[in-house]
Amino acid sequence: MATGTKSLRDIANIMNSWGLRITKKHMTYSLRPQTAARIFRSKFYVGILYSKRYHEEVKGQHEQMITIEEFNKVQEFLDGRTTSKPSLVHRDRANPDFPLRRFVKCGNCGLSFTGAWCKGRLSKYAYYWCNKANLCHSPTVPVDDLHDFLSNILKNTKLTKTGYELVQNAF
Repeated sequence: MATGTKSLRDIANIMNSWGLRITKKHMTYSLRPQTAARIFRSKFYVGILYSKRYHEEVKGQHEQMITIEEFNKVQEFLDGRTTSKPSLVHRDRANPDFPLRRFVKCGNCGLSFTGAWCKGRLSKYAYYWCNKANLCHSPTVPVDDLHDFLSNILKNTKLTKTGYELVQNAF
């Protein structure tokens, strides 16, 4: 991974070919790219332990497996911050299926909505929901409902002359 020649998907496939598996609740699963990313983000391999409870990092008593320089180099590739090679991690924040993602705010907590496809019994359904939905318990909103609601607001909105000029000057 430190060379930047393999993607997370490639790394996960290599680890799966080695026979590495994840076991949860007596079930065994193949590694996914997200699991590989979590492994490469862990400071455990440079000899550092992290406490979620106290939000503290301490040097562990175990031997480090990689150097901090190697760890930082991998982080640069994962974050897309490297200048030596093109990033293998492509983060496209503009998703055409969810154009209002990050712009619409939750009415309960004020955080941005995110969007994703959910699998139902018969089909896939597109929804928006709060990024912290498990904390603020805001409901999910079907994409079409939110788009229709916003369209109605825009249709009923009349700009003043100053507002019209501001919009024209912005583009």
